[in-house]
Amino acid sequence: MSGGIVITPIFKEEGNIQDSSNYRRFKLMYYTMKIWKRISENLEKAYDRVLRQELWRSMRRKGVSEKYVWIIQDIHEGARTRVRTSADTTGWITVRVSLHQGSSLSPYLFDLIMDVLAEGVTEQAPWCMMFANIFIASTSKEEIEITGKVL
Repeated sequence: MSGGIVITPIFKEEGNIQDSSNYRRFKLMYYTMKIWKRISENLEKAYDRVLRQELWRSMRRKGVSEKYVWIIQDIHEGARTRVRTSADTTGWITVRVSLHQGSSLSPYLFDLIMDVLAEGVTEQAPWCMMFANIFIASTSKEEIEITGKVL
């Protein structure tokens, strides 16, 4: 197994063992793959939680010209929004966190922040797998695969 998903049939302990409908399908995947799956599912939520100070820090850390940092600050600082409902429209609300939704620049800025945050992750992740409520971790890929087959 090299970073993919393995679907393992598990017998339900009832009925004919030869009948495929008497098996549950159980997905096995590397733990790191589960983490990336969870990250991608929450990416849109992450845009709404970006701290502006982290954005400025990340831009400077990556060597972005101060002129462009100021331009991005000008775009984001003082941002206001209103919420329209079926009954009425709210007053202006100051937006203090998040990247602008729908802006073509936001994915680049988010990627820049993630790149800076990932700089601290330099060690290779250990091989590991999750089985429902069982967690197996090892420094050896082969050991994990053998253990996974035993379970």
